[in-house]
Amino acid sequence: MQAIETVAYARFSSDKQQESSIVVQLAAIRRFCEMHDIELIHEYVDEAQTGTNANRKEFQEMVKDAEKREFRFVIVHRMDRWARNVDDARHYKKYLRKYGIKVVSTIEEFDETPEGEFFELMSMGMAELYSKKLARESIAGKMANARECKVHGGTPLFGYRVKNKHYVIEEGDAEI
Repeated sequence: MQAIETVAYARFSSDKQQESSIVVQLAAIRRFCEMHDIELIHEYVDEAQTGTNANRKEFQEMVKDAEKREFRFVIVHRMDRWARNVDDARHYKKYLRKYGIKVVSTIEEFDETPEGEFFELMSMGMAELYSKKLARESIAGKMANARECKVHGGTPLFGYRVKNKHYVIEEGDAEI
């Protein structure tokens, strides 16, 4: 039996997440490939890259490599690792299809029926909604911290220091 050439794509979205996320995703993809007698020929990994747009180095490299037609499938752990933007997800799946390449999730099964496509679209829409809500809540949290002069992270601005997780004016530097 001829092996099916496949690549993996894995991503985690922010530097606040653990790199072990990539390890978990790739382990699941490798198990999936083993179970289905699929030859994994390359792994594309984007670390600390949002899925809300397609401007990801390894993602774009994979898309470019698709034109060579050296693989037939892209395996992702979940479709939200592929993209958290419905337009991008659909655009790049359609683009790869032009080269005979299919995107497959290790844990989500979407068949090619109208119903399967609908459920995949719903899943991608929920991932995009989750991402947008998370961004909104994150900004709200940062604004609440700012109103209370609480430290949110990073280096304090010149003229301030941190005391008990709050910014306080550093009198000696404040005048400058």
